[in-house]
Amino acid sequence: MKNDIYSNPKIEKLANSIGSFIEYWGFKEIQGKIWFLLYITGKEFSTKELREYFDISKGQTSEILNELKKFKVVYISGQGKHGVDLYKANDNILESIFSVIKNRELSILTKVLNNIKEISIDKDLIQEFDLDKSRLKKINNLVKYSKSTLNKFLAFQEVSWEKWKVFKS
Repeated sequence: MKNDIYSNPKIEKLANSIGSFIEYWGFKEIQGKIWFLLYITGKEFSTKELREYFDISKGQTSEILNELKKFKVVYISGQGKHGVDLYKANDNILESIFSVIKNRELSILTKVLNNIKEISIDKDLIQEFDLDKSRLKKINNLVKYSKSTLNKFLAFQEVSWEKWKVFKS
């Protein structure tokens, strides 16, 4: 492909650092690099172009783009020759970040709360393993406050840190 953006050492260094950051967030480094290419150029790319650019398989490309679409990081911007989908990066980075938080972090916190509830109502389990109910409640509150704080953050509401002070010590 002409003008390989990653052949420039400065751009490659930036792309690698973004890939590492994206990987830290639980995505694959290649997902970060694909997003970076789409975002930094502002151009549309077909799956074929992305496959060739990154030397990845058709299946990998499909999987990567589906995951990125799920989190509103990229979207189908139109149709190219022969009806192939063209992909662009979502220019609204905040929307992408919020989508990840909503679809992943909030979902995880909900599961944790459900699991805590399941244990909290099982008196036999609590007695069998001599679980400290006050500590179970503290974990429950930590997760509940975390979820509430994330929801407020996502809604651009003011967050009060007062409830959090109990976890300080």
